[in-house]
Parts: sequence; C-alpha cells; structure tokens
Amino acid sequence: MRDRVFEFLPLLLVAGILFGYQMLHGAAAPDLPMLPLPRATAAPRPTVAVAGAVAVASPTPVPATGCSGTRPRFVGGFALLRAAVGARMGDAVDCEHVVDADGDTHQTTTTGLAYYLNARNTSCFTNGYDHWALEPNGSLVTWTGDSPTPPQ
Repeated sequence: MRDRVFEFLPLLLVAGILFGYQMLHGAAAPDLPMLPLPRATAAPRPTVAVAGAVAVASPTPVPATGCSGTRPRFVGGFALLRAAVGARMGDAVDCEHVVDADGDTHQTTTTGLAYYLNARNTSCFTNGYDHWALEPNGSLVTWTGDSPTPPQ
C-alpha cells in the first residue's frame, strides 16, 4: 500500500504546483459576447384558441407573473400548445424568457424546447428534430428536420 502512495506522489506534486500557479496568477476568463435583451414586457404573446375555434386575439406582452423559477409552468400560448401537443412536450423546466430583439422567446421543457416566433405570432415546440407549432388560426402544424420555422 505504501508503494502505491509513493507512485502517485509525483503526480500530486505537479498538480499542487499547477494549482498554486493558477491561484497566484489566475487566468483571465474569456469574454463571452452578450446580446442586449429587451424588456420582458415588450415581447408579444400569442393568444390562440385550440379546440375547434378559429378566433385569434392580438398578441399581448409576456406576463410578468404566472411563472416562477421555483415552480416553472407554461402560460399563455405555450400552455395552449402544451394542451394541443400533450405529454410529448413534457413539463416546464424554466420560465419563458425573451431571447432576441425581435421579441422571440424560449422556454426549456423536460423533453425539448418551446419557442415563440414573434414575427409569425406562432408558438412552437421541438424535441430536437420533430416540431409542432400552434398557428394563429388555431391549427396544429407538425414537421421534421432542422428548420425551426413552420412550413407555409
């Protein structure tokens, strides 16, 4: 047993020297580019009927309440999309958040990603390859592939 300890002693010595050097000199962390995000209240939110109705209300801002970091859930258009897609969409992992200046939003789920395309007023979900979208007219569209945008 004692021989085994002596075999690892040089490795431990080198690791200690590297750790000490790192602590004294510290390597600068690389700067990661960050995109400025608009206010969360500025992102439009779809309001779409799912079951048989075609009525569509105009987009409204992402609600500031209704989802918390400790108990995330789907609200608004993502809740309607979850009702249409079912268990394949999984459960909310985080709250919906704005991801770009266009007002698009994302929400991570246990089985993929829910995302809102502001320019199309469309809530979508993907598991990475299969996609579902709830169009403003209330229809559920499905497609496969790499494109995040629903077909016309």
